[in-house]
Formats: sequence, C-alpha cells, structure tokens
Amino acid sequence: YITPRYDSPKYLNEILDICDKEKVDIIFPCTDHEIFPLSKHKKDFEGKGIKVIISPYDTIQLCRDKWLCFKRVKNKLPFVQSFDDIEEAADFGFPLIIKPRLGWGTREIYRVDNIDEARVLFKRVEDPVIQKYLDGKEYTIDTLTDKEGNFVHASVRERIKTMGGLSAIGRTVQDEEIFNIAKNIPKQINIIGPFNFQVRKSKKAEIFEINARFAGTGILSVHAGFNLPALAVKNFMGEEIPDIHIQDNFYLTRYEEGIYLNKEDLL
Repeated sequence: YITPRYDSPKYLNEILDICDKEKVDIIFPCTDHEIFPLSKHKKDFEGKGIKVIISPYDTIQLCRDKWLCFKRVKNKLPFVQSFDDIEEAADFGFPLIIKPRLGWGTREIYRVDNIDEARVLFKRVEDPVIQKYLDGKEYTIDTLTDKEGNFVHASVRERIKTMGGLSAIGRTVQDEEIFNIAKNIPKQINIIGPFNFQVRKSKKAEIFEINARFAGTGILSVHAGFNLPALAVKNFMGEEIPDIHIQDNFYLTRYEEGIYLNKEDLL
C-alpha cells in the first residue's frame, strides 16, 4: 500500500482501514515521522484490538529534542555536555558541535573551533543546541525493552564508516561499559519496544543521541542473532522471549551501484 504522508489528515484513517482489511494484529513503526502520529493516537488502534509497538508520546518528544533530553538525564546517564547559550558553551571550551535540537542524520551539523564561527552558525541553524565535540569511535546500540518497559537485551555496533549519517560499514562488538548504559536508559526514560542510542567513546562512552525506534542499520543486529522486530512482536502477542545470543565481530557492509539508462529505458 502507498499511504498518505504522516502529516496528512487522511493518514490515520488510511492506516486503520488497511489494518481492518488485512486483519492486522501488530503495527511496528520504524520512521522518525510516523512514530509521532501513531503514538499520539495509539488508543484508536487499541480500541480496534491492534497493538502498536511504540513508546509513549511524551517519551518520543523527549528523545527527539536533544536539549530536553540532556536536561532530563544529565545527572543519571552519561549524556554529552550540552548548552543552549553560545557564550556559556564558549566558556566550556572548543571544539564544539552545533546542530538542530530536533534534527536527525547529519543535516545542519557543524563543528566550530572558535567563538566567531560559533556565533555565525548558531544563528544559521534553526533552534540549535550546542554539544561538546566527542573524539573516539562511534557506536550505535540496538536495544529492546518489553511491553512494560523492562530491559531485555542490547547489541553494540561499531560504526566503522558512515555516509550521509547512515552506517556503511559496521560490526557487532562486546563492550561492558556501553552495555550497562543500555541497561540503565529504560530506568530513566519510559521506552517501550525497540530503541537505539548513539555514543562516542575515547576514555569513556558518552551518549549524544537517543531514538525511540528501531534503527535503520539494526538489520546487522538481526542477522547477528538479535531479531528485535520478531522478539518485540512475540512479547506483545504474549509469547515468551527466548534466549538471545549475538554473534560478536559480525560485519555489515553497504555499497553503491551505478545504473545506466538511456531515455527509452527510463520511460
């Protein structure tokens, strides 16, 4: 099915009609945009006996806003030092990162190395937040909680190479420090089902992003033995979650392919 956009007034009714026609039991949303209306109107689906594997609406809003998230968890989780005032950030020291509070991927993300750069870019970025620049390796952690929000398991992935904010080469790793952060996040934030968070680690791991949804490159964790979508569905359908064994040093690589067309092929 090709549905209306998530922000169309027809979107929810279209999804409900599809669920009715196809006798859908579970909805498993994956995109940043769709998790908002599906969470906000979760009761509309539950009224028809349809379960939506999704966190509460206020949790999704919190995770989307990097400044609010920092303020909520800064004393409980190792979230990167963040600021909403450029002069205060400058006193902390450079380099710094300026990015949108509500952004995703690598859109409008800038490293600044002095106060003049910072002042210019702080005005250019819409609704910005400032974060300490993090060195070290970058990791995405695919994490699952059950329908009550209890931690189930996590898979740590090193992002070896990225393109446009997406992981192009990655591998599963074992890291006790990062795994323990994953266990602690659901104690501080009411997250339901799959979620992911990102850290950089040099001397210690620091979180710079939490997303209340399944990660695009979470497919690596699936193939390594941690099938988050299937496990979430089992849990929401009342089935027992089996033992989980994740293959260590399991790699994913992506590549681009050129496709050549003449005008007739294209038409």
